[in-house]
Amino acid sequence: MDIGGGSTEFLLADGAEVRATVSTGLGVVKLTEAHLKADPPLPGDLAAVRDVVASRVARVRTRDLPDLVSAAPDSGLAFVGTAGTVTSLAAIDLALDPYDPERVNGHRLTRDRVAALCGELASLPLVRRRRIRGLEPARADVIVAGAMVCLGAMEGLGLPE
Repeated sequence: MDIGGGSTEFLLADGAEVRATVSTGLGVVKLTEAHLKADPPLPGDLAAVRDVVASRVARVRTRDLPDLVSAAPDSGLAFVGTAGTVTSLAAIDLALDPYDPERVNGHRLTRDRVAALCGELASLPLVRRRRIRGLEPARADVIVAGAMVCLGAMEGLGLPE
């Protein structure tokens, strides 16, 4: 999964063989601009983002990546996140200052931890999010939506970490 500003991409692979790819409209900039206008975000605004993400991830699971549905939980399936949102969540989880890619790469985030990070990030105004250890200040305005996309993907795809 690659969570971006305008879309989120999913790729299903078996080793080096790419079995399916899908690009969604779940972009953190788009979601933030459309729904997260208050600072900090209001509960209703967060619910709107949650609903949009859940709806789109359900479509990814059932229509776009149907092979994922048949993958058994003990099949060795690994959910891998790349790029800024996921690496930022890992850096926040590790409280990195300065950022250390060696520690971020391979860091595991459980669904429960991502849910906790979502709650923590959404409870803070932008000025306080900019001071979070591990979070690049330029990402503070979109990290709430990004964390929600990450959590929604994990929930909707049934993946624990």
